[in-house]
Amino acid sequence: MSAEQFSRLESIKREQTPQALARLVVILVFMALWLTLWLFHIPMPVPFLLVLIAEVAFFLIYWRAVSFLPSVRAVSLAQYFMLAAEIGFHTTMVYFLGGISWLGAFAYVFGLIFTNTFLDLRRGMIYTTGASLAFCSLILLEATGTIPHYVYLEEGPLRHTDPRVVATTLIGACGVFFSIYAWVNWVGHQLRQERDTAVRTQEELLSARGELQLANDELEQRVDARTSELERTNDALRESQERLTAVISNAPVILLSLNADGVITLLEGKAFEGLGVERESVIGRSIFDVYRSEPEVLESMRRALAGEASTISSSTGNIWFQTRLSPVRDDEGRVTGVIGVATDVTERKQAESLLAEQKRLLEMITIGKPLLEVLEATVLVIEQQSPGTLCSICLVDEKASILRTAAAPSLPKPFVDALAAGIPIGPSSGSCGTAAHRGESVVVQDIAEDPLWADFAELALSHNLRACWSTPIVSTSGAVLGTFAMYRREPSSPSPEQRRLVEVAARIASIAIERQRADDEILGLARFPSENPNPVLRVTSDGTISYANEASHALLRTWGREVGECLPEFWRQHIDEALAEATSR
Repeated sequence: MSAEQFSRLESIKREQTPQALARLVVILVFMALWLTLWLFHIPMPVPFLLVLIAEVAFFLIYWRAVSFLPSVRAVSLAQYFMLAAEIGFHTTMVYFLGGISWLGAFAYVFGLIFTNTFLDLRRGMIYTTGASLAFCSLILLEATGTIPHYVYLEEGPLRHTDPRVVATTLIGACGVFFSIYAWVNWVGHQLRQERDTAVRTQEELLSARGELQLANDELEQRVDARTSELERTNDALRESQERLTAVISNAPVILLSLNADGVITLLEGKAFEGLGVERESVIGRSIFDVYRSEPEVLESMRRALAGEASTISSSTGNIWFQTRLSPVRDDEGRVTGVIGVATDVTERKQAESLLAEQKRLLEMITIGKPLLEVLEATVLVIEQQSPGTLCSICLVDEKASILRTAAAPSLPKPFVDALAAGIPIGPSSGSCGTAAHRGESVVVQDIAEDPLWADFAELALSHNLRACWSTPIVSTSGAVLGTFAMYRREPSSPSPEQRRLVEVAARIASIAIERQRADDEILGLARFPSENPNPVLRVTSDGTISYANEASHALLRTWGREVGECLPEFWRQHIDEALAEATSR
């Protein structure tokens, strides 16, 4: 059922209430009249009262039952049934009034008024015609004796069978019935028009309200769907933003954004946390103010704001960054800002610096710089690469089985002087002596607590030295040549980077020490002939004497030979035999 049909059905059902109530009021008036006459001892027919009671029951049932009918057609059929029942009740009332049939006609009159007021012309005509036929039929049936005449009062000279009574009753009744029909419909037509107009207006309003309700329901559905879609979109955006924020916040870079005036609008990234700078103190400031003391950085920023991408390296404290700057353009190609990604390249810079220093140290070794100068330069390089550390190199004195300090430019001089006599090499001789004894690295996190430093703790602590890590310097043959040590002024352990630095330093020191020892051996071999107290001759393959030391001069005089002359024949044969024997081997 459509909304319009439902509205029409409800409107018709509501119309039944005033119709039923009007009829019930009239019936109750007749019942009150009957009781009033009875109280004044004016007899009234009892069957007449019973018919009134039955009619009350009928209209009460009809009033309630019609509200449950499912369609307009069902209500219309119920109205026809109600009209037929009403004619039957009224005809029965007229019959029981007997000699005053004209009084019963009033029941029809009220039915005519109600029917033609509340219903349309067609149903009014049906009721009027039906009432006329029923009333006339009753009069004729009684007049002809077909049905017995109910005697309520004694009849006068004109009896119900008198043709004059019958004729005048029939004519009067039909005239009255149809006159009422015409009069009521003439008056009721206006009422029905107003009613129909009101009904149509109400139906239109109900229809409009129904359409509005449907539109509202549809709109609510769309709003709900749109709201759900927006919520899903917002959830997705929120998740995406959270992921992006997590990525930006944890990325090992710094992301920055500048507007067209060079003002910093964004500064994010995990690498920013290690700078010790509050983000809020930088956001909103001009980049030219922040880097006013670094002209190279400012020049790169100006090029980026002018529309040219650039890359710049800069440092903040001990941290190095390489920043890629790219201009941001609008749809018309105008530069509206700059975005930059700064990558922490400190490790790379340190590696490059360390590599350059290694090259410099190896060049010092190659060109024959003094060993102590090379060792001191090595210590200074490691201290530069690891701020906060104090380094030293000790060399093994094999004759005394001790370590002697060779380079310690940053250690307190009184501490170094106190160890001038040497550090014993043994199982519990501080960090360096123990490392040389074990042939492996020794890490003492807290000098005050470690038993290895029992003999030296007071000296070290008096100079505010709290930790010492020592690594043996080993030759290519595996012999311990010395130790490289790192000192700290607070209890601590070496980081992986510091361990790598110590390995590099120990390797370079090993190369320098072995080079020095090789040079010493070569120099010793070069001095061997001239300083030898025994005769030493150098002879060419043909037996010519090319060199003779001072101790050989007496032998040459005995042979009668000089440098540049051949050996005596005996010695030449002896040398040839020795060479031949050596060659055959």
